[in-house]
Amino acid sequence: MKWIVLAVCLFCTVLPTAAQPVISPSYRFLYATVERSTSQSFYDSIYTLHWIDPTNPDASEQTLTLSNYLRPCHETSPDGHWLLLCYTDPDGGSVVYTVGLMLMDLLDSSIRSITPILADSDDVSGISQPQWSPDSRYITFVDYTREGMNSYLYDVEHSHIKPITVPNFTEIPDAFPDRPIFRLWSADSKQFITSRCLDAHCNRTQLDVLHVSDMSLITTKIIETDSYGVCNFNWSPDKRYISFQTYCYLSGIFPFNEIFIWDTHLDTLEQITHFTNPPPEQLTEYPPERYAGYSALWYDEQNLLLSVQADTTIMRVGVDPDSLITQTLRYQFPGGEAVLVNDNHITEWALNPHTQDIAFASQTFTFNPNGYFDKTPSAVRIATMNDGDLQPFLSLPSGNDFMWSPDGTMLAYRDPYLAQPSEFYFLQLDNRNLKHFVVPNIEGLNTAMLGWTLAPENRQLSTPYFIGGTPTPIPTQGPMG
Repeated sequence: MKWIVLAVCLFCTVLPTAAQPVISPSYRFLYATVERSTSQSFYDSIYTLHWIDPTNPDASEQTLTLSNYLRPCHETSPDGHWLLLCYTDPDGGSVVYTVGLMLMDLLDSSIRSITPILADSDDVSGISQPQWSPDSRYITFVDYTREGMNSYLYDVEHSHIKPITVPNFTEIPDAFPDRPIFRLWSADSKQFITSRCLDAHCNRTQLDVLHVSDMSLITTKIIETDSYGVCNFNWSPDKRYISFQTYCYLSGIFPFNEIFIWDTHLDTLEQITHFTNPPPEQLTEYPPERYAGYSALWYDEQNLLLSVQADTTIMRVGVDPDSLITQTLRYQFPGGEAVLVNDNHITEWALNPHTQDIAFASQTFTFNPNGYFDKTPSAVRIATMNDGDLQPFLSLPSGNDFMWSPDGTMLAYRDPYLAQPSEFYFLQLDNRNLKHFVVPNIEGLNTAMLGWTLAPENRQLSTPYFIGGTPTPIPTQGPMG
């Protein structure tokens, strides 16, 4: 029996544990500070990388300042070995153009080019959407040109770029994007999903599942929606079920966004939420005009965690208190019904890849006399799944941006509700020791969490002003072959 579990915790306590010695981890944590120039131009900003020991974050740290126009453009690789850097166009004006991708080896800070620097911004709109594969072997990115969008796959070990292609591709006039765009990796990094619009308004979207090794097609599905395509893909670990959200590109303005699950083995499609476009028998109970937001996470092959926030009206001013729905549900799939677990809304989940523990943050909503809903962050919870239920066992200060270390021994996150100064938390899972780090509050200084890095005993940092290596030319032909 397949289950989708949607759950939230309202009351959790920190379980007492015996004091244990703190062991220095095999990883360090990396964050960046951004210092704006006097001109307040994005391109003149200076980025500095900071390595800190999460078990003693207030101790001396190692730093490295990047050269002009170079900035981190993604979190560290899942194995903590690499950092992806973007080279920005100094003549881009008020629009940020990434005109080159580079890769930093976090063991010695050496840098190699992934793509050549595209000097003429009139011929390119930029490179975007870089994503790491779960095994850190590949990077995907999208190249935006005046002729359209192309997706590419970069092999880190062999320094090779190839276009992401779909068999039997046919270009569709006036459809945007009509070329396959990379969307999601499978957990084992052997397959990925692409999507493309089949008409101008994306009423019909084609999803393709491909092998990474040779781009061969595994299965395909055409999704028909009211408009504006599909997004927010999540893939079960066994690669059988793909969940996604409809009505994406303008979902912040219009209603009718729902969650569907595609069973790739049986080639069936099932709508599992009915908050904005309910079945005919529910129209009297559920008004047709609603906006819904979701957070979802596949826990294992049988369990999907999903939380919902839905409004019965588009406008959020002067609405009735009963117009807001916040639910966390358990859903039996396929063919089952949603079961209410809690009235709270989980805004973020992060699964520990080794222990299967889950870190999550939630919000509570209260209706104030001025006709607004006030959001209150709840404590961060660490939970485990037991007999189909989400059982929290640890309560931590509120925050988000959860990052488990590659070995699953530590969790990093930040307090997002305090703009200055930035605050980071580091949890050592085995002894539940929590460390708190405050970034020095300097005017004009912003911070960004980048993730975990390997921590060799003798790190040698070089100054990366020289961009080493030979760039790999981007293929002149796009995915249309």
